[in-house]
Amino acid sequence: MSILSKRDLLDQERKGNVVIPDREEFSAFSLDMKIGRLFKRKPGAVFETPGPFDDEETEAEFVTKYLEEIEWNGEVIVGPNNQYWYYPQEDIFLAEGLAGKITSRSSWARLAARTENQEEQNYLRNFTQEVWVNPLCTLGSTGTSYVIEQGSAVGQLFVHDGLEHCTVEEVQDLISGGDFVIERKGKRLSVDDVDFWPDGHSMAGIVLTKGPDLLVYDGSILRKGNSDQHFTKVSLENGSYPAAERQFFLSASAETISLPNGYVGDVKERIAGTLPAMITHANAPYIGPSSVFEGTITFENCMLLSYAITEGMPFTTLNLIKLRTPINGGSESRYKGQQGATASRL
Repeated sequence: MSILSKRDLLDQERKGNVVIPDREEFSAFSLDMKIGRLFKRKPGAVFETPGPFDDEETEAEFVTKYLEEIEWNGEVIVGPNNQYWYYPQEDIFLAEGLAGKITSRSSWARLAARTENQEEQNYLRNFTQEVWVNPLCTLGSTGTSYVIEQGSAVGQLFVHDGLEHCTVEEVQDLISGGDFVIERKGKRLSVDDVDFWPDGHSMAGIVLTKGPDLLVYDGSILRKGNSDQHFTKVSLENGSYPAAERQFFLSASAETISLPNGYVGDVKERIAGTLPAMITHANAPYIGPSSVFEGTITFENCMLLSYAITEGMPFTTLNLIKLRTPINGGSESRYKGQQGATASRL
């Protein structure tokens, strides 16, 4: 079970198993999804139990019953209290045996943009039959206000034949063999230095901890490509940061990650049962191998309650998923004309 890399996507496209008319260029292992038709909840509409997209309600019925379309007239501001839905500009065909998943692009997740295909509908993730679909997606904010326009490429599509995590034993072998490199404060970690959670589980993830710096959001309306001025750097090296309820900030892992070229990292929202006061990195969960990305992992965080953030606190886990075909060379990275891998940005 694996995620398809760029070469796999092109191969499946030639065979007619993946069809996306008028698509953008494939990146290393995904495809950008651009906002087309945009919707908001109808005034007074209340989702009935058990909620939208139950077993008896179709997507078309859900849209008609609960949503109203927004006519594009320039920009739309998405805030933490807003909820939108949209149809991408791209239609997607996947043959039997393939499935898809849409998440936020990391550059938009940095603004707190959160998008995903409706999980309640299994058409995009149905392996048992072919699908031709324009998937309805959700769009919201983890804790900021940001600007979108029609055609904004907030999402990305991953095509896969299963998202099974590698076992702890497989990951440990990669670390011991030198293929998977993890460093913390300049020290390369051995297998004995790496903690896994849940402890004793065969497919547990590597525990990641908070790095020494935060970028704290000032409450302004953010625009893609012009947002850094609205964040203030805070150091945790001399103590904790008292993050307030609803505070949004960027952080990075203390660990520097360099994944083998045949693998993708799956970063979880947070360690279950810990840090209940915080939402972190639910938006852009997949990181590329060393030919695409290397460095510390940037996280988007929003406080549900006031809580003291400290350097070194464990907060999330990293699992590995195989790529069907390994990615080789920085030329397969996302950005056009870029040489080598993307570096972390905090």
